Amino acid sequence: MPSIWTEPTTHSGTILFAMSKSIQEFSEQYKSVLPNLKTAQNLMCFSDYSGEEEQSKHFVYSFLIINGDKIKKWNLNRLKLRKEFLSDGRRISYKNYRDKLTQKFVDRYLNIVDELEGYIITISVSKDLPTLFDDQASFIFTNPQFDKYSEWSKGTIEKSFRIMHFLSLLISGFSKEYQNLLWITDNDNIAANKDRLKQLTELFAATASQYLNHSLGHLRVATTNSDDRTRSIEDLCAIPDLVAGAYSDQLKTVGDIYHQTPNDIFWMYSPQYQKKTKDLTWWLTTSNKKLCKLFFKINKGVEKNQSVSFYHFYNRG
Repeated sequence: MPSIWTEPTTHSGTILFAMSKSIQEFSEQYKSVLPNLKTAQNLMCFSDYSGEEEQSKHFVYSFLIINGDKIKKWNLNRLKLRKEFLSDGRRISYKNYRDKLTQKFVDRYLNIVDELEGYIITISVSKDLPTLFDDQASFIFTNPQFDKYSEWSKGTIEKSFRIMHFLSLLISGFSKEYQNLLWITDNDNIAANKDRLKQLTELFAATASQYLNHSLGHLRVATTNSDDRTRSIEDLCAIPDLVAGAYSDQLKTVGDIYHQTPNDIFWMYSPQYQKKTKDLTWWLTTSNKKLCKLFFKINKGVEKNQSVSFYHFYNRG
């Protein structure tokens, strides 16, 4: 059996190096109970993001990476659940997690989500860090080779770079040679139209090549606009949406209470949490399921450095 995590190409002392080492050590310690995505022929990734609101003190990026060969049972159970609770075809999202029907659906949906074979990895970045890439974004605007990205705002460039570098690290570590990858991203400003999606795909391929030590098979990038009427893609993208929303609310609430967000604490409960934040946060701390849930928190450190905290809830060997 191949190792769960293959160390990608990273530079010592960087955020991504620290993240890779954390996952590597974790996967070695708990390899007997963790999914190994290298057994799949097709990988699927779904991503969503939170923290754009002015009152949020962190941006949050959430990635669901699963074995795409083993979603048939999940899909059958999902369709049954939708028929029972949400036959009107409504979308599931953290913002819409308010009415009783949606709450009932999500409560049961999380049980079948836990049967997905893979990882949900969520990364928060303090807004005290305006960039994670030094002058890399400026390079995009001044290099003639990147003229077609000249219409991208600096904020969109920074967001895109973060997403692509985080995802490239994760895919490089969890994948094996010649696996196919489908990445579905939320339909926001990084993929606002067909031209922007094409540009994003090109940038992602170039970024991933910096981390990969092997060749992938087919690489496809799409948005939730490619969903069919069954909401299958929407429902998979809803998972990182729910996680990112809950983690973002957790960080905001703790920050409001204590006027800071401690680096080494994952706040499982607060009476100030919204009900949906409470429900989802408890689910995020479960570890006896096929879906592995991991968290990183990146905050401002000493001088120009950043601190990286890693959270998991595994107590099994």
